Amino acid sequence: SAQCEIPSVITPNNDGVNDNFIVPCLVNQIQYPNSQVTSINRWCDEVYRSPRPYNNDWQGTFNGEDLPVGTYFYLVDFGDGSQPQASFFMIQR
Repeated sequence: SAQCEIPSVITPNNDGVNDNFIVPCLVNQIQYPNSQVTSINRWCDEVYRSPRPYNNDWQGTFNGEDLPVGTYFYLVDFGDGSQPQASFFMIQR
Protein backbone atom coordinates (compact mmCIF):
# COMPACT_ATOMS: atom_id res chain seq x y z
CA SER A 1 0.00 0.00 0.00
CA ALA A 2 1.12 3.57 -0.59
CA GLN A 3 1.94 5.97 2.22
CA CYS A 4 -1.19 7.75 3.37
CA GLU A 5 -1.23 11.44 4.23
CA ILE A 6 -2.78 11.02 7.66
CA PRO A 7 -3.65 14.23 9.53
CA SER A 8 -1.52 15.06 12.57
CA VAL A 9 -4.38 16.86 14.40
CA ILE A 10 -8.05 16.13 15.00
CA THR A 11 -10.46 18.60 16.60
CA PRO A 12 -13.48 16.54 17.67
CA ASN A 13 -15.86 19.32 18.69
CA ASN A 14 -18.80 18.46 16.40
CA ASP A 15 -18.33 21.48 14.11
CA GLY A 16 -18.12 19.18 11.08
CA VAL A 17 -14.46 20.07 10.42
CA ASN A 18 -11.66 17.64 11.29
CA ASP A 19 -13.86 15.87 13.86
CA ASN A 20 -12.87 12.32 12.84
CA PHE A 21 -9.54 10.53 12.56
CA ILE A 22 -9.50 10.18 8.77
CA VAL A 23 -7.17 7.80 6.93
CA PRO A 24 -7.68 9.04 3.34
CA CYS A 25 -6.56 5.85 1.59
CA LEU A 26 -9.08 3.80 3.61
CA VAL A 27 -12.07 5.68 2.17
CA ASN A 28 -12.37 2.87 -0.40
CA GLN A 29 -13.04 -0.04 1.95
CA ILE A 30 -13.23 -2.50 -0.95
CA GLN A 31 -9.48 -2.05 -1.44
CA TYR A 32 -8.68 -2.56 2.29
CA PRO A 33 -11.50 -4.69 3.75
CA ASN A 34 -9.31 -5.89 6.65
CA SER A 35 -7.92 -2.50 7.68
CA GLN A 36 -7.72 -1.59 11.35
CA VAL A 37 -6.66 1.49 13.30
CA THR A 38 -5.25 1.29 16.82
CA SER A 39 -4.36 4.25 19.03
CA ILE A 40 -2.38 4.47 22.23
CA ASN A 41 -1.75 7.31 24.68
CA ARG A 42 1.66 8.51 25.84
CA TRP A 43 1.69 5.86 28.61
CA CYS A 44 1.26 3.12 25.96
CA ASP A 45 -2.31 2.37 27.03
CA GLU A 46 -4.49 1.29 24.12
CA VAL A 47 -7.32 3.82 23.88
CA TYR A 48 -8.88 2.70 20.58
CA ARG A 49 -9.07 -0.39 18.38
CA SER A 50 -11.36 -0.18 15.38
CA PRO A 51 -13.50 -2.90 13.88
CA ARG A 52 -12.37 -4.21 10.48
CA PRO A 53 -12.58 -2.38 8.15
CA TYR A 54 -11.89 1.00 9.74
CA ASN A 55 -14.73 3.39 8.81
CA ASN A 56 -12.96 6.75 9.34
CA ASP A 57 -15.44 7.46 12.13
CA TRP A 58 -13.39 7.62 15.35
CA GLN A 59 -13.76 10.96 17.17
CA GLY A 60 -11.10 10.65 19.87
CA THR A 61 -13.21 8.86 22.48
CA PHE A 62 -12.59 6.02 24.91
CA ASN A 63 -15.56 4.10 26.36
CA GLY A 64 -17.87 6.87 25.13
CA GLU A 65 -15.93 9.67 26.86
CA ASP A 66 -13.79 12.34 25.20
CA LEU A 67 -10.08 11.63 25.51
CA PRO A 68 -8.03 14.46 27.04
CA VAL A 69 -6.34 16.97 24.77
CA GLY A 70 -2.81 15.80 24.00
CA THR A 71 -0.53 13.67 21.88
CA TYR A 72 -1.49 10.12 20.88
CA PHE A 73 0.04 7.52 18.59
CA TYR A 74 -1.65 5.53 15.84
CA LEU A 75 -1.00 2.33 13.96
CA VAL A 76 -2.80 1.81 10.67
CA ASP A 77 -2.85 -1.85 9.62
CA PHE A 78 -4.01 -1.98 6.00
CA GLY A 79 -4.79 -5.69 6.43
CA ASP A 80 -3.18 -6.59 3.12
CA GLY A 81 0.18 -7.83 4.37
CA SER A 82 1.92 -4.51 3.74
CA GLN A 83 3.92 -2.58 6.34
CA PRO A 84 1.62 -0.83 8.85
CA GLN A 85 1.89 2.95 9.07
CA ALA A 86 2.52 4.54 12.48
CA SER A 87 3.05 8.04 13.79
CA PHE A 88 1.60 10.52 16.27
CA PHE A 89 -1.30 12.95 16.21
CA MET A 90 -2.79 15.58 18.51
CA ILE A 91 -6.31 15.81 19.89
CA GLN A 92 -7.33 19.45 20.28
CA ARG A 93 -10.78 20.67 21.29
